[in-house]
Amino acid sequence: MNLNSATTYDYYVQADCGGGDVSLWYGPSSFKTLCDVTSVPYFEGFEDSPIPDVPPCIIVENTNQDAMYWYTDTIEPFSGEKTIRINYNGSLAMDDWFFSAPLDLMGGETYLVQFYYTCNSDYYIEKLEVLWGTEATSGAMTDGPIFQDTTINYAYVYHEGTGYFTPATDGVYFVGWHGFSIPNQYNIFVDAITIDIAPTCLKPIDVYASSPTNSSAMIHWTENGSANQWNLEYVYTGETPTGIPNATAGTNPFELTGLESGTTYDCYVQADCGSGDLSWWSQPTTFTTVCDAFDVPFSENFDAVTIPNVPDCWMKYVNSTEPWADVRTVDYAYLSPPNCISIDNAYDMNAELILISPPITDTDGAAGKYINFFAYGYSPELSVGTMSDPFDGSTYTEFTTVSLTEIYQEYEVFFTNYTGTDSYIALKGLYTNTYQSIFIDDILIDHPPTCPKPNEAF
Repeated sequence: MNLNSATTYDYYVQADCGGGDVSLWYGPSSFKTLCDVTSVPYFEGFEDSPIPDVPPCIIVENTNQDAMYWYTDTIEPFSGEKTIRINYNGSLAMDDWFFSAPLDLMGGETYLVQFYYTCNSDYYIEKLEVLWGTEATSGAMTDGPIFQDTTINYAYVYHEGTGYFTPATDGVYFVGWHGFSIPNQYNIFVDAITIDIAPTCLKPIDVYASSPTNSSAMIHWTENGSANQWNLEYVYTGETPTGIPNATAGTNPFELTGLESGTTYDCYVQADCGSGDLSWWSQPTTFTTVCDAFDVPFSENFDAVTIPNVPDCWMKYVNSTEPWADVRTVDYAYLSPPNCISIDNAYDMNAELILISPPITDTDGAAGKYINFFAYGYSPELSVGTMSDPFDGSTYTEFTTVSLTEIYQEYEVFFTNYTGTDSYIALKGLYTNTYQSIFIDDILIDHPPTCPKPNEAF
């Protein structure tokens, strides 16, 4: 019988007892034929099937036999419109696999498996590993793991996963992805899988930026091989890189200098293994340099902002175990339409949530300034203070607190008695319970008026 590959068939069975005596048909039952064997390079982006179906050559195994299994979805893909995901079980540990198409591989050749993965929480911890074997079943995944991450809490920020393996003999092999989180966690997402012959010079992974100033930033990465020289290319975010480096590094991390203030860049890193042997370029890291300091007065009403971002040159500091705790622009609860700032602790009473002004030009920073703003909230108090480093919450120094009500009130804080040198004025949420939102609108930072207005009128 000539069947098509990667095709699901229904079949029926009938008994023939002879003499024209036949039974009723039994069925239908179904089976799926295997895919044709494919060669490398192999790519799977999960785009070629309707959700929630997996592509025809992907095989899913629900090893723990619960109601959860790998399926495709359009939520937060790394590339394209779809990704593959697995959901949590509240009481049963995750034990679920999906497998690549059958791969025709050569013995003694080293292969690179590359993919991108994430989860949808920074509180729940997921576990994912990659193995390989000669059949698309969990029992045949006897080699590896060639990749394992047991601390996935990246909250929709994709990380690059890589693994290498070398079959001993020519043959057909499968690569398997195994989710094995403990019960009652959340979800795992995998996308953009590539399997190919490994290059001799391996590209850096996990590139990220830190400590941006108005003209520089530190770029970090993980070296995958033994390179000690690297090329970097940085471009304005969204621009297509040229593949021509505009910086070279002999150290990791490396400081990029000569950048423009208040500007967002994409930066790529390439390993130089010597003798002209260069790696592929890494995935980019995106970072924004700090703005030049502002002269006072300046104001902000949050109305020309793309939700949920904070305005250009304003910053936020968020330290929380709750993924929904944030400092964000919202289009409700405003004093002046259409927007305001929400400082919301969600389910984390201990969240550190700070709205941070642009840096102030004067050499004495916040000293001698004043801030005028409108706020209301379901937390009893809001802290008003200063920061020396907007990326380090420990540099926040409280200057005073103001009492909040559940309707907008106007607040003025005078830094005339402030003796520090911090350049940033900051507003920090103070919480006595969970789900206490604070809303702020129409901020002005200036020198104190020479004739202050009265506090109360009778």
